[in-house]
Amino acid sequence: MQLLNSLFRVVDRRQEGEQTVFDVELCAEHLIYRAHFPGHPITPGVCVMQMVCELAAEIVGHPVHMTGAKNVKFLAPIIPTATPRVTVRMTVEPTRIVAAVEGGEQVMAKLSLCHEA
Repeated sequence: MQLLNSLFRVVDRRQEGEQTVFDVELCAEHLIYRAHFPGHPITPGVCVMQMVCELAAEIVGHPVHMTGAKNVKFLAPIIPTATPRVTVRMTVEPTRIVAAVEGGEQVMAKLSLCHEA
């Protein structure tokens, strides 16, 4: 299930040294948030992982298929009503994606994912 332009949309994309940085707006009205959790929406961790893969695909220009997760840390809940816009900083290597999701000054998630093109 593609989440780009449904659960989230890219507001800005820029290069900062080796990293590609995306400013992303979350859609608090998305169906996923009605179930996770009713009245208190929290972005599911698996959706954060999928978002990172879809953003990596935007960088490389073709679909990216996750084959594993080396290290994933969810450090703070990503609540779309409280933090409707997050920043995703990432580097994409031939078999690895390293990303951080930030809301303002707070790092909300850190991910190191394995992938194949």
